[in-house]
Amino acid sequence: MQGEAVSIAKRDQPMVRPEVIKSSPTKRIFGWMKDKIWTAPDFDDPLPEMEQYIYTDAELAQRGKATKRSK
Repeated sequence: MQGEAVSIAKRDQPMVRPEVIKSSPTKRIFGWMKDKIWTAPDFDDPLPEMEQYIYTDAELAQRGKATKRSK
């Protein structure tokens, strides 16, 4: 913080004085989680129960899916 000091008070009694916490940056080691985290091959595939909201009736018919849209 730069400028004047700030304190948070309750009924004119200082309760908190915010201060900057200075910490040294940690060295990042790239690859330390290799083979421990994975993404499923179908991660970004559309969910079957959401297809009716994603595709139009024509696209669903083309895919061979029944349409269950309520109008």
